[in-house]
Formats: sequence, structure tokens, C-alpha cells
Amino acid sequence: MIDVSLRLGILSLLSDLRTRLGISIIFITHDVAAARYVAREGVICVIYRGEVIEYGRTDDIIRSPIHPYTQALLSAMPVLRGLETPGPDRFIPSQELDTQAEDDQGCLFRPRCRFATERCGHEHPQLVALDGGERLHACFYPQARDVVPVPV
Repeated sequence: MIDVSLRLGILSLLSDLRTRLGISIIFITHDVAAARYVAREGVICVIYRGEVIEYGRTDDIIRSPIHPYTQALLSAMPVLRGLETPGPDRFIPSQELDTQAEDDQGCLFRPRCRFATERCGHEHPQLVALDGGERLHACFYPQARDVVPVPV
């Protein structure tokens, strides 16, 4: 919770260090814009309840998220009225609380997922490659959706 100019300076410094020194940075945030800035031309992990549920190139994940949690996270980004329109697939997840028991074998996001099926309640999805590529997801029903606002 720092002011905008100081925040931008810190993000620029992190990005510069990553580029100049060729180092990796673990940057933990709920701020999608900050994550995109720091991880540009890199990779990003989306974590839900302590588990990686989507992994891939930053722009691929931002432009076409596969996991419903990533889609919900990106759907929460504000739309600048008059400058942007909502992505056609934006949605709000169920408001149901995550009340699953710790030993539940199902998908962790199931109680809030509008795409969940009975299978999601019985099996825990593993992190797998999408179409044999480098993009990983942990969802039984992966589907890329356009949720990010686009310029008018």
C-alpha cells in the first residue's frame, strides 16, 4: 500500500534487475497488472489455496486464461468506462465459501466454480500440459476464455 510513484519505481527496479542480471524473481501478489509488469517476457504461476493451478508465459495466461480461477481473477480487473469494453467471457465466480475439508480429494476451486461437475468433487486435478506444450493447468475441463477488458 505505497503511493503510485514509489510503487512504479520499485516495480521498475525489479524489472531492471531481472533483465540486467538475468535473475529470476519470485513476486507474490494479487495485483494482476503488477505481476504482468514484473513478469513480462517471462512466466507466471497462478496459485489457489497454496496449489499451482495454472503456469505459462505471462502474456498467454493474461490473454487466454484456461483455469476458471485465473479467469475469475482476471474478470475482477476493472473496466475503464469509455476506454475499454469487458472481455466477452467475463464472469463472477460463485460466492459459495470454500468449506471443503482438508482431506477432500476433489478440486480445491470446485465450490466456487460454475463449470464444476460431479467428477470435480471426487477427483483432484493434476497439473498437466495443455496440448503437449509448456502451458500447464489443473482443470478437468480447460477452456481458454477472453475475460480481460479490451480497448474500445
